[in-house]
Amino acid sequence: MGLFVLLMPTQLGRHFWPEWSYVLGMRVDYLSPTIYLTDVVWLLMFLLSFKEKRKSSLTFGLGMVLMMVMVNVVFSKNREVAVYRWIRWGQWWWTVNWFWEKRGWLKNILIKVLPGWIILETVLGVAQLVKGGSLEGWWYFLGERRFSFVTAGIAQMSILGRGLIRAYGTFSHPNSMAGFLLVCLLLWLRWKKQNGGTWWWVCWWMGVVGIVVSGSRSIWILTAGVAVWQFYKGQRRKKEALGMIMVLIGLFSIMLALVGVNYRTSDFLGGWDRESLEKRINLSLASVKMTKSSPLFGIGMGNFLVELPYYQKQGRYFWLQPVHNVLLLILAEVGMLGLAGLAAGLSQVWEKRKLSKNDWLLVAAILLTGMVDHYWVTLPQNWWLMAIVVGLWGLRKTNKEVMK
Repeated sequence: MGLFVLLMPTQLGRHFWPEWSYVLGMRVDYLSPTIYLTDVVWLLMFLLSFKEKRKSSLTFGLGMVLMMVMVNVVFSKNREVAVYRWIRWGQWWWTVNWFWEKRGWLKNILIKVLPGWIILETVLGVAQLVKGGSLEGWWYFLGERRFSFVTAGIAQMSILGRGLIRAYGTFSHPNSMAGFLLVCLLLWLRWKKQNGGTWWWVCWWMGVVGIVVSGSRSIWILTAGVAVWQFYKGQRRKKEALGMIMVLIGLFSIMLALVGVNYRTSDFLGGWDRESLEKRINLSLASVKMTKSSPLFGIGMGNFLVELPYYQKQGRYFWLQPVHNVLLLILAEVGMLGLAGLAAGLSQVWEKRKLSKNDWLLVAAILLTGMVDHYWVTLPQNWWLMAIVVGLWGLRKTNKEVMK
């Protein structure tokens, strides 16, 4: 389990390209069945779990979920993709429960690996920005993709009129890296009493630097909000108050330098790509049309990109991307019944586990970022980190934790 958690920010894997992973003759990563190094380690963890005594039964609720899954697959245009994505959801849900059972051990592991995640991704991201592309070499084995400033579709940003690469780290997109680092910082804040001092501040600042070089402005805003919240909490502790003020001033200074006084508000909302806002709106409209076409059962899990060409005919741009809103994406793919089932499942989790203020802060961060992007349910590193967050719900600092 420790190795699985340690490898979570990596994306070294082997993609397979069956016929059903193509859209309009183009390979689509989101549809490609992929075996990651983390999947290999997860499989070993899964097999070893059978040595332990575990209660399992086919409950009425589980039976209803399985029926809903089968109906969703039947209604899918691309059933192979739907089956693959449902298998991934099953894998994720099993992992959440596994983390919940091992939450005391998981917390101790995270305290050790979080600094490594934060520092590694930030150092790699800064180096990519300075070089203007990927470092390559042994970084490939951590999942770094090969790219340069002129690579088609590469994410860029502008500093005082000069185009620069946005930091990718070991992720497939800078936004994904920024969201991952934000949640890592919130987990780090959660246990700051145990970690306080210089080392805690080094990790905090490194995380902020990583978020800044990612160029994800929605995460900039949320990070600034976290800094304000921490300042409010720690206003009686002068060192913490001063540190948070420095973070806030530094972050906003960099943001102002990057955005510039002449940058349009619509560009800020839509991203560094000046057409990004219009593209995102078109994707949202397409998702609404898909939901209307199959409101109860959805178009099929993972089928958003399969159906997208039929719903983006009227826009000026065709952008082969999932809708940048997790709620709209899930609603389009599984319909109102599926969304209701997901809400019911989460409500049962919340009913059984008492969420602390820090838990709610983590939930809010994922929900807010999920309203402007899709990586929490489409990209592996964020997907697994979300499993950790849900698995840790209800774990309080004052609890006596049992090492399992």
